[in-house]
Amino acid sequence: MKGWLARLRDVAEDRLPWPGDAMPEPLRQACLASPAAGPAVEAAASVQIDVPPDAVQRVLARPDFQREVQPPGVVYVAHVPGTPGPGAVGNMQSYVAHASNGLFGSVVSLLAASSPGARFHRLVTPPLYETTYRYEPAGDGTSLEVTRRCPGRAVTGSGVQADWHAAGVAAIAGRYKATIERLARAPA
Repeated sequence: MKGWLARLRDVAEDRLPWPGDAMPEPLRQACLASPAAGPAVEAAASVQIDVPPDAVQRVLARPDFQREVQPPGVVYVAHVPGTPGPGAVGNMQSYVAHASNGLFGSVVSLLAASSPGARFHRLVTPPLYETTYRYEPAGDGTSLEVTRRCPGRAVTGSGVQADWHAAGVAAIAGRYKATIERLARAPA
């Protein structure tokens, strides 16, 4: 850690060059090869969205979608330079959030797979959780299922960890519904 901070100081004080505009290829390849979550707690939630599936697909691929859906504590969302653009497999985004302890934390998300009706995202930084979005026609709208796998094991007995995780996934699915409907209906 001290070595990293020293190099950061040297860059800030112009003793070392600033990094380039793109992610170094070895780092990009390491992120693409990030391991799947091991033992995990999984939860899913479904919501009905009052827009057609093609609108859901367009909104999920928008570069500003995650910024729009995040809680107020997220202070910065950006495309990682040197990765494919929003909506393309291999795209990465970084997020910086203000935590309740007063510190800032950051994560990087990778769009690991995409197909008509589904998207799969994986965090390449801890906590290494995975999120799958599946959407299909449902009446005049779309059924969206959000599944999230987080590292860990379900607590036996009371199931507190699993219950807490399920409630969190249901809450994020509700925010996705509201954000997708708002963005899909906004004037272009």
